[in-house]
Amino acid sequence: MSGNDEKSSTGGKPPLQPGFFRRQAGKCAVILTILGVTTGAVIWKDIHSDTVLRRIHHGLLLCMSGDTPQNPHPDMVRLELSAAKDGSVIAGPDNMPLRDALKNARMARSLVMLSLNDVPPASVTDIIRKEGMRHRVILMADDRQDARDAMKADQRILVGIPVSSSKEEEDARTLAGKHPYAVTLPASAPASLFAKAHRDADAVIADASDLPPASLETSALLNRPVDIIVTDQSGQINSMMTEEAAD
Repeated sequence: MSGNDEKSSTGGKPPLQPGFFRRQAGKCAVILTILGVTTGAVIWKDIHSDTVLRRIHHGLLLCMSGDTPQNPHPDMVRLELSAAKDGSVIAGPDNMPLRDALKNARMARSLVMLSLNDVPPASVTDIIRKEGMRHRVILMADDRQDARDAMKADQRILVGIPVSSSKEEEDARTLAGKHPYAVTLPASAPASLFAKAHRDADAVIADASDLPPASLETSALLNRPVDIIVTDQSGQINSMMTEEAAD
């Protein structure tokens, strides 16, 4: 066959070389792999940007109790746990199954503070793991033994330990060891205790649920090294924070 016949049979273009489609398929595979890795990285970053420790790194969080619906998407919601008659774990004033409560929080991109209230920590951490919320939950212990059991139940979930003195703060640090933990202080705790807890713990929590929002005590609390404030008056405290920032 002549060269002219060869060109005419391929529309005036040289014939495809052997292995052409194999090379193109290889290039497509590389491109799809890059796109998959990039998409996965974006999703991973989006999910992990909602962890407790990342969020407190960017500023103070306000935690509302589960029976205060005035803010549909709070930074964090506190839920009281209890055990149903069938042994399942329920949460909040509506006695919602914990699994459903965690799903709702995840959809709202809210962090969760769970008060154990003598519910076995292992039964709680199992549900937390299944719902993919390990880094978006704080387990609030009632006492040292509760904290110890919670840390044994899961090595990564942040555990809140109640503290009211310098000695108790040191005990909490020793108890936690390398486990991530938060110190829970009374809102009226001295500034020195807040400072000590801030140096040692991964997070400092203050319970201001009994404080009037527009009070000197609340104003003083906002100037402490605190990461999370538990309150049912988030709107008023947000206003105070805005006013103080403007001064």
